[in-house]
Amino acid sequence: MKKPDRRVLVIIENRGRKSLTIAAVLLSVLLQLGGSAETAFALRNPAAVYCEALGYEYMILQTADGDRGVCRLPANPVDAWAFLRGEVGQAYNHCTQQGHSTRTVTDSIVCATVNSKTCAVCVLGDGTEVEVTSLMGLNFAEGTCGSGSCGIGEDYLTCPADCPSGGWDGYCDGQTDSIIDPDCAPGVDPDSASPDTDGDSRIDSVDNCPAVSNRQQTDLDGDGVGDLCDPDIDGDQYLNDDERTAGSDPRNRDSIPRITMLTLGQGINPINIPTEVLPFRNLKEFLDDLGGGSVINRVLVPDASGILQMGSYNELGAYTGFNPAFGSEVGLPGMIVYADIAATRSFNTAYCYAWDLQPGINIVGSPCIPSGMTAFQMLGLLGGSTMVSSIQSFDPASGKFMTAAYDPDGTLTGPDFGFDPDKAYFIHMKEALLGFRPQEP
Repeated sequence: MKKPDRRVLVIIENRGRKSLTIAAVLLSVLLQLGGSAETAFALRNPAAVYCEALGYEYMILQTADGDRGVCRLPANPVDAWAFLRGEVGQAYNHCTQQGHSTRTVTDSIVCATVNSKTCAVCVLGDGTEVEVTSLMGLNFAEGTCGSGSCGIGEDYLTCPADCPSGGWDGYCDGQTDSIIDPDCAPGVDPDSASPDTDGDSRIDSVDNCPAVSNRQQTDLDGDGVGDLCDPDIDGDQYLNDDERTAGSDPRNRDSIPRITMLTLGQGINPINIPTEVLPFRNLKEFLDDLGGGSVINRVLVPDASGILQMGSYNELGAYTGFNPAFGSEVGLPGMIVYADIAATRSFNTAYCYAWDLQPGINIVGSPCIPSGMTAFQMLGLLGGSTMVSSIQSFDPASGKFMTAAYDPDGTLTGPDFGFDPDKAYFIHMKEALLGFRPQEP
């Protein structure tokens, strides 16, 4: 049955309490001006639409700072808006899928389509830049049955495909679905006879957090225990409290509490960043933590296209050049550091990288490669001679590369060297291999 009072529904991207406050003010103004629920304007979340249009799963995670939208990529879940803006996960975005490069721009006109000042553009072959969702032809208009979101003018009665039973849609559906419909008067929904200890409308027998209110029932690791009451949210076998103490990310299974070491020798050092990078906003901050200009002369770092970019410290110790921002999910699996003196740094966390390998040379490493893994074994795991040509390891003692490779007839040749947890290696791929996890042979 319909409720007698008027329903006003506006769907916005949740960016914390500030956005909700702004939305509330706008609604108040609309109502004071005589605006009705039927004429209120609404948009679907562009980040969610973009994520799902590419075939990935969009999820809402409940955090202490409010709800956070994430897009689950093959390698890692990433912040959905950062993914839409091209700041993370470029190997999986639409531009890369279509053979274009990606650029993040700050331009309120170009980015108006996604209601943001910053967005991703695809750089086409002729140099033309097109905002990615415009290139895909995505539409964020709300309120059409079949859109996948329960919008204005829709409810369980008129569009059950978009408005499942038990949801906030202004309609008391009266279904026996283990959800106490919040639109029903007390006692009307048949499920209201069952206990709901935490009052989140999910009855205790199906609630994945029966003692903690979590209406969205988010479960990052899929273990049947809701995130708000799961002692190990990401399912990496490390308790959330232990991860917070160490500084690893309890919501990222690749970020774990483990002592790691980074050793630099004087001269050339191909390395990975073996630790969680949450404490560092960008590459410069990480290099400063290693000793900055007193230790490091310059670095070569692959950009999103795999092209090596340089950063360096000048005579005054100031860093200039390439300085990529670190996203909330991942640091750098490979880079080259030129050190003036030897140095060692220990960390309390490890980041177990997934490698996005492209045809050609890839500089990658991981602190989580299983102990005892050899170059020949890694070549096999990477797909054998049809996928990969060789793996090279730099030997600082001789100043030369050791090369494990396939001969033209597919025979393995060269030294079968092992892997160090803080080093990076040069992998020559014939074909792309995305999301390869060396820690899971």
